[in-house]
Amino acid sequence: MVEELTAAVQKAFGCDEGVVSIALEPVAEADWNERVYAPEIEGRKDLLRKTPNY
Repeated sequence: MVEELTAAVQKAFGCDEGVVSIALEPVAEADWNERVYAPEIEGRKDLLRKTPNY
């Protein structure tokens, strides 16, 4: 997954692989709304280019 995401970022932005960083952080389902949905999706709608359908 990381390799494919890196390649997609490189292709989309025309950048070198060395400038791409990817971090993954597990989030418990019970914490999803508070830790991810509210601050990152609801709170940053102006930055989203694809929104979830839930």
